Amino acid sequence: MKRKIIRQYFLISMLFTLICIFVNSSWAEEKYPSRPIDLWCGSAPGGQGDLTNRAIAKKLEQYLGVTVVPGNKPGGGWAVVVAFLAGSRPDGYTMALLTPEQVIQNILLGRANYKLEDFYIIGQIYYISNVWAVSADSPWKTIQEFIDYARKNPGVKYGHPGVGTASFLRMENINKRADLGMVNVPFRSDPENISAVLGKHIPIACISAMAGKVQADAGKMRILFSFEPPSEIGLDPTIPDLKKTFGEIIGNIDIDIPFNLAVPAKTPIEIVQVLRTALEKTVKDPEFVSVMRGYNHRVQYVDGKIIMENLPKRMEIDRKILELTGRLK
Repeated sequence: MKRKIIRQYFLISMLFTLICIFVNSSWAEEKYPSRPIDLWCGSAPGGQGDLTNRAIAKKLEQYLGVTVVPGNKPGGGWAVVVAFLAGSRPDGYTMALLTPEQVIQNILLGRANYKLEDFYIIGQIYYISNVWAVSADSPWKTIQEFIDYARKNPGVKYGHPGVGTASFLRMENINKRADLGMVNVPFRSDPENISAVLGKHIPIACISAMAGKVQADAGKMRILFSFEPPSEIGLDPTIPDLKKTFGEIIGNIDIDIPFNLAVPAKTPIEIVQVLRTALEKTVKDPEFVSVMRGYNHRVQYVDGKIIMENLPKRMEIDRKILELTGRLK
């Protein structure tokens, strides 16, 4: 009898312990976030995307209460990081910075192992701005001089951050519509493009406004053209922009480059809401805005729901540009 009581007491104790472990585990799982979060970008270390990713991670930490670890997965015009995010666990601990084009292009070209429905966009953070830049000692002082030269000398090489990037699409859109006859040369980052221009391997490159301004201020490069109005992104207001230079040729067929925070599609809505709240606070934080403007970015928060609703329309614009450039038959 005594042994039976001891056995029952032991079993009850074990059951109570297991229940406590289960309950504590459930509570731990419900508390989000409770450990470091990875924030990935497709830029190589030292590039514009890498620097911005680090700034975003640092500020998000303040509003999420955990460490946000910035990381790099360069390659394929951000295709590597897009595929990585699509295959990640939807637990809120893996996020990435993406532009719509980085997702859309591979889908349109039939080489993606994912679809739009595999991602959920938390919200928009900023727009990246692009410029055309040459070395400071180049013979071209204005964009019109370069345009005239390119048209008379088909085959002029230009650098860009990778086939498949939004920057590449913008460049090729102008190249084809304005009949410049240039040949694209892909690089992985701004530093590589800049080195190629300064080393006289290519005469001109499409780089971020941030990188262009740094080089121009140092007297090493000259900015001939800005896709965005220069006064809006902290550049010399006399620099010609897209509308002024190619307005009649391009019309409305251009794409801006918004960077969004994204997670796998099946991420629980409770976690999405936590991230959305933290992101909105981050983007509207005066200190963060100041840092982004220092990178020559336009900062603007847009709720992810709105972005998701507009993706089909954006896909059609991308389709037109891909068809024009010959990448989509």
